[in-house]
Amino acid sequence: MAEPTASKRLMWLVIFAAFVVAVPMYALVAWQMRGADPPPVSYLPSVRPVLAVFAGLQLLAAILVARLRMTVDSELMTGMTGGKPIPDPQSFMQTSVVAIGLAEAPAVLGFVLCVLGAPLENFVWYGAGSLIVLLGVILPLGLRYWSAWEAQQKRTGRGK
Repeated sequence: MAEPTASKRLMWLVIFAAFVVAVPMYALVAWQMRGADPPPVSYLPSVRPVLAVFAGLQLLAAILVARLRMTVDSELMTGMTGGKPIPDPQSFMQTSVVAIGLAEAPAVLGFVLCVLGAPLENFVWYGAGSLIVLLGVILPLGLRYWSAWEAQQKRTGRGK
């Protein structure tokens, strides 16, 4: 027997929330470390732009994966045409976890900067970028997917 859609949706939301909550946790730990003497890192000025580029690329990749692989177009959502069916939850979750991980990764890079001795303000940009993509791009797409999946299941009589 297939797992009910509500529990699959809840599982996705729990995974999503865990990644979102991790971002402020990195900030909290970095803030707690601010009084400690960071190790002398002479290469910090040259590492900053490299990490900034990687963070930007990861956010871009997260947006592309989310927009290209998680989007359920309006025709599929309404079921008006004979388009291909909405991807199953397992496929959607695999794709969305990749997008979520890519979106959260810049916060990790910002945390690394703080561990290397950069001020906490450096983390803010990385963490904010992660949260913007997570909450502004991935969450709405995910909620749209689950609504579409539930509607498809009701139309086909398989929904619980």
